Amino acid sequence: MFRNVKGVAILAMILLATPGWAFPAMSVPETQQATQEQKTARGKVTASDSASLTLEVVEAGETRTLKFDITQETRVEGEVKQGAQATVVYRAEASRNVAISVTIAATTP
Repeated sequence: MFRNVKGVAILAMILLATPGWAFPAMSVPETQQATQEQKTARGKVTASDSASLTLEVVEAGETRTLKFDITQETRVEGEVKQGAQATVVYRAEASRNVAISVTIAATTP
């Protein structure tokens, strides 16, 4: 019986002494990390429909156009219409920008 206890004790020591590097760490691939990074854009709505939104953005004196995909998960606050000022929180996925939220600035009468 002492022999069985000794064998179990040795087995336990081996298992507990296994170095951490022997098992690969679980991590999110770089491509997934990059797609999860959120960005923000502010500008004027130049076009919109149920699936996309186009914004004219002025940065450092240069005007550029950004297109965003609207999904079922996109949260929209306010009425999206051409000429409205909007803030879009989005994430870049491959070659497209996916809107997480769209907030339309309130207009003053």
